Amino acid sequence: MIYLIPIRSPDEQRLLDLLHLGPVDNDKAREMLKWDDAHFEIVKADLVAQKLIIIGPDRGGTIRLAPKTK
Repeated sequence: MIYLIPIRSPDEQRLLDLLHLGPVDNDKAREMLKWDDAHFEIVKADLVAQKLIIIGPDRGGTIRLAPKTK
């Protein structure tokens, strides 16, 4: 049997590692990672599409890890 293991880019993993500390707002995450807006949005969108992170409802925009599913 073959199992597929998701491969994450180093930048996706960096953002996930940051979110293990808890929810963070977009501006703070970009600042901590030292990424420009476009790069941050691409990485964030990829992780949202993979259902690994979720976007918070507040106006400033927060992100957090998605709850684990079985």
